[in-house]
Amino acid sequence: MTVRLFQLLLVFGLANILFGLKKQKYLLKGIGTSAALGCCALFAVRFIGLFFPVSLPLNLFTVTISVFGGIPGVIFLLLGECVFTF
Repeated sequence: MTVRLFQLLLVFGLANILFGLKKQKYLLKGIGTSAALGCCALFAVRFIGLFFPVSLPLNLFTVTISVFGGIPGVIFLLLGECVFTF
């Protein structure tokens, strides 16, 4: 049940991000900017995790979600980490 909910939210979130990028004038620039900001946000969360009990593992799944999802993808990962670990 929780895995299906997680997959549904993931698909909905990625579709929402892609529709938002489609409205931009420069699609590739928007995708590249979103990917760079997602990676920066992931590494910022990893850095903050050194001082606070918030952490995201650095693996293929989290990097893929942060690159394709950008900052909303990292927020989604943080929410998923909080919901499914506590």
